[in-house]
Amino acid sequence: MKIPTGPEALTTKWLNHVLHETGTIRQASVLSMISQVMGDEEGLTGSGQMVRLHLTYTHDEVEAPPTLIAKFSSPDPVLRAEFHAYELYEREVHFYHEIAHQVELRTPRCYYGALDQESGYCVLLLEDLAPVRSGGDNYALCSLQEAELAMRELARFHVSWWQSPKLASLGWLRRQPQVYQAFHDAYQQRWGSFLDQVGHSLAPPIVAIGEQFACNPGDYWSRLQGPPQTIIHNDYNLGNLLFLETPLGGLSLAVIDWQVVSLGHGLYDVALFLGRHLPPEDQRAKEMEFLKLYHTILSENGVQGYSFAQCLYDYRLFLLTDLWRAVFFIGGGKTTKAEIHAFSSVVLPRCSRALLDHQVSELLPK
Repeated sequence: MKIPTGPEALTTKWLNHVLHETGTIRQASVLSMISQVMGDEEGLTGSGQMVRLHLTYTHDEVEAPPTLIAKFSSPDPVLRAEFHAYELYEREVHFYHEIAHQVELRTPRCYYGALDQESGYCVLLLEDLAPVRSGGDNYALCSLQEAELAMRELARFHVSWWQSPKLASLGWLRRQPQVYQAFHDAYQQRWGSFLDQVGHSLAPPIVAIGEQFACNPGDYWSRLQGPPQTIIHNDYNLGNLLFLETPLGGLSLAVIDWQVVSLGHGLYDVALFLGRHLPPEDQRAKEMEFLKLYHTILSENGVQGYSFAQCLYDYRLFLLTDLWRAVFFIGGGKTTKAEIHAFSSVVLPRCSRALLDHQVSELLPK
């Protein structure tokens, strides 16, 4: 049975087929469903669409989920082809099928996932974790409690795969060196367009760092690809974090959106989160505390030969991530005015402050 191409193509017949096939439901059948869009008015999530399905069954069954999250590929054929070419849909399906049950981070249960390799159409049926408190959007600020939890959970996730022999069997996670070269080539090509659009909002030292990186990225790409390797989320930001209140009033964490999961350096995730989401008043006072917490958890769980000095070097280096991402997207001409405003007024000022505070220009060849 063909997978549905989007929410409008979803039927109870198809749902019954896949939910029975996967053992999600056994005796009951889906009688009806109500679809509720998530995200903006069309349920768009950048690379696809998401809807919450409210299900009614023929009779009660304890394990039958009353709601599901259905996640689809992009309805735009051009975008869908691009995301399919970058293996975003394939990676997320592989993640839920092969390793989601092994990672230390809580993730939604995947009831069903499939990708049509020819067309790029993809569908995932995921556990609805509601009620939860979203971490916010990609540009939000976090509380100190949230930051500590995010670092603790991230460290536990990374350490469980740190230089693990199991990584060798997960070839789909590995990006070829030419992919990283293509990323940097795109950065160089888009730098001029990026400056034309948002250069007026950048301080001269940040423009100088950006040009340094374009001419010679130094260790950036080699450190990302080289040891120590682990599984990285690759987009560990508040927009992909869900906070759940525990019975005793604390918080637990669930992480969503695994489309860009890959092998890489753990400090890439750390730098993206701390560099973007710590409130300015806490950045200088708490940043090192959270970095040391992350490193301590690695050390206490068996990681050897990775000093805090090296950890700090890698953290400083990967603070460049938000800059190159901004250049890649804004310079590529596919961002909306709202996204450009968010980058230029929110992300880049935070990124700039971190790059200057940590004197990242010292890490790049002149």
